[in-house]
Amino acid sequence: MATSEGGELDKRVGGGGRLFPLTIDLLCVGFITALMFVILPSSADYLALFVAPAAVFALYFLGEGIAGASPGKWLAGLQVGTAECQRAGRGRLLRRYVLKNLCPLVYLLGVLLDLVDPGTTGLFVIVWSVAFTAGVAVFFGFVLAFDEQKQAWHDRASDTAVFRKADLSSALHGENAPLGRAG
Repeated sequence: MATSEGGELDKRVGGGGRLFPLTIDLLCVGFITALMFVILPSSADYLALFVAPAAVFALYFLGEGIAGASPGKWLAGLQVGTAECQRAGRGRLLRRYVLKNLCPLVYLLGVLLDLVDPGTTGLFVIVWSVAFTAGVAVFFGFVLAFDEQKQAWHDRASDTAVFRKADLSSALHGENAPLGRAG
């Protein structure tokens, strides 16, 4: 765990610093989803109402799972790294992505199951309930980013934190920078 003596806690970006990038990301997701509602033919109502929003959300944030920054974080100069202020490897970033996006991913799975076998309405309701619960957990887990650790629950579970790119870069280029990939 990072200590404030090492400076990692001081360099982490907490909940307040994440609100602007999150707002940018949610506005972009909303705009893309609205655009899809306009583009999709009216015969694709099921697709437009259920699959498109979850798919847009999951795909939009995939950049954060691969490169460590959503478009909103990128514009704000933020990046996800290890809790120790090192560059995070793709495995760790993808684990964080899955935890953070449980709601749309589980929901998308439920919709796809229903498309494959329309008779699984009971299964769809169960999957939707799990997705809703995951969404609530992620929402309230974000509140943890406002405490002294400055980590949401998905950060704590994947041993990551959000940093300014400049702080993360300086940790990478110092004399104690790790060789090869971290995380």
